[in-house]
Amino acid sequence: MAHHLAEVMQEAEIAEGDDKDLACERAVDLILKLWSHRQNLPNGAYPLNDLKALMSVVERLSPEASPYKRLRLDESEKLLVKIFDGLRLVVLHSAIMISETRNLPSDLESVKPFLDEDERKFIEVVEGWQNYVKTGIPLPPIVFLPEDGEKELDSRQDEIAELQKLDPKSRSKRIFAKKIDEMIEALSDLKSKLAKQEPTDESS
Repeated sequence: MAHHLAEVMQEAEIAEGDDKDLACERAVDLILKLWSHRQNLPNGAYPLNDLKALMSVVERLSPEASPYKRLRLDESEKLLVKIFDGLRLVVLHSAIMISETRNLPSDLESVKPFLDEDERKFIEVVEGWQNYVKTGIPLPPIVFLPEDGEKELDSRQDEIAELQKLDPKSRSKRIFAKKIDEMIEALSDLKSKLAKQEPTDESS
């Protein structure tokens, strides 16, 4: 189809009068048809091609994927919510930190108007995560914060100020390590709680 489009565009360039108008119309129709199949274009022609792996991670680790989205939770389930949120943050943080998504493709701004709503929203989420990885401060597009994430931010302004003194790479590692520590603490609490729930051996 791309080869055919090149021929039609060449015809439109050299045609005159009504023939030129018709050729231009055919070229536009072909371009729109080709663009509608952009995710399947070869050779990395899809603008978000480099972000496909991250898109998959984000979709699987959204808050809606949590099995604990209920109003009433017991103490063990609250710990599981914390662990799930922590795991999401750790995986998404590392996906941004170690992948090429640290810098979005330079041509994304020019194609944004032609992307669908989900694609534009995804780019905003990635940009928000990039800011979180670099600074520890989420931008509004980030919709994947832990429970009570904004309250957590308000309560740690001193920590944020301290992070600002670090270079981006060190800051990112510090935030990443802190999230891992929080997960380990939650897992330890859950382990202790489960141990207390074990039935006692009455024969001993």
